[in-house]
Amino acid sequence: MLNITDRRIIYCLPSIFCQETIKLGNLLIRPLSEAVKDNDNCAKLLMDFPFNRASSVIETLTFKSGDFFTQLNDLEIRDSLEILKFSYFFEFPSSLLDINGFVGNETFECYPVIELNSELTCFGVEHKMPFTNGMSNY
Repeated sequence: MLNITDRRIIYCLPSIFCQETIKLGNLLIRPLSEAVKDNDNCAKLLMDFPFNRASSVIETLTFKSGDFFTQLNDLEIRDSLEILKFSYFFEFPSSLLDINGFVGNETFECYPVIELNSELTCFGVEHKMPFTNGMSNY
């Protein structure tokens, strides 16, 4: 099994667009451009980036985009995102006839972008591939 903890990661929210940083407790949602501007480690992760460059990233007070992967940070981000989804849909239930449009669960999909494993690049084993969440293709 390959060790993922030696690799950098960004948690991308491709369907959420924000103009400035949104802080909710220990959770931060930042524009991708702002996260890249502050961190040189993100440049390698964004090569062949499949999402809209105007999308957002999700961070916490202890994790910034481009940091190394840890299971603790991964769990914290995913738990925080679930709380955010629950809060949003509790306050604003989805409706097809809503004047603001339909906001579904797919809007809050989080895609981790993981640094390419340098041990496997010479073998060509690990590479990026297209994927879908059922609503959008990347």
